[in-house]
Amino acid sequence: IKRKVDNNNTWSSWSGSTEDPRKRAFGFLHDTLGFQGKTREFLDITTPWRDNQDTKNVSKEDEEERLRNNRAMVMLEDLPDSVKAAIEHVCQLFSEAIPKELQPILKYSNLIAAQPNLHCGRTLLPIHVDHPRKDGFGIVIITIGIARSGTILLIKAAREAAMKMQVPERHAYMLSDKARDSCAHGVLAIDDDGLRESLNLRFGLHDFAMPGLPLILTQRVLKYWEQTTPQETEKH
Repeated sequence: IKRKVDNNNTWSSWSGSTEDPRKRAFGFLHDTLGFQGKTREFLDITTPWRDNQDTKNVSKEDEEERLRNNRAMVMLEDLPDSVKAAIEHVCQLFSEAIPKELQPILKYSNLIAAQPNLHCGRTLLPIHVDHPRKDGFGIVIITIGIARSGTILLIKAAREAAMKMQVPERHAYMLSDKARDSCAHGVLAIDDDGLRESLNLRFGLHDFAMPGLPLILTQRVLKYWEQTTPQETEKH
């Protein structure tokens, strides 16, 4: 993914701001749900919860960000079998840690996108919620530390509780069920150089009917944030 995006110089910013040096892109892998055109048409990869956002009309800011994110999408057809095997292995490692209802989703075939995140000199990816119908799509999200270590910060909705955990380089963690739905999260790079890189594997889509899979609604996430927005969580 990095090579293709680097060659085309089509990275998008992590936060949606053109002044943000942090980068991200989206890779759609062959033989996955995300590789299908109808799936990508369902995606609206823009930053959620903008101030004064009009949900009925697309703002110029949203449209420009959507175009930048579309340019950061790459199709990956000719991948070695080892890539699929590695992702399947990761799915198997985590499958027993999620509710049975969600276990069928955690398969290579249900991968929507592989999303690299580059800190690019910034130590912090601020506290945020992955909005399921915007740029935080994915019912189950596995993040692999590619380069450098990081501290994962989790804050429960309404600031009821908080925790942190270290994720060393080449280790992985998963956000699913209540950890994905009712917690905001952020990442603080342990090394001061801010060169941490990670890879999100996003499986399944909310509100998207998939044969043989449970229909998981967006409201499953948003119900926790009706009174407390992610911005308010971050300020505290």
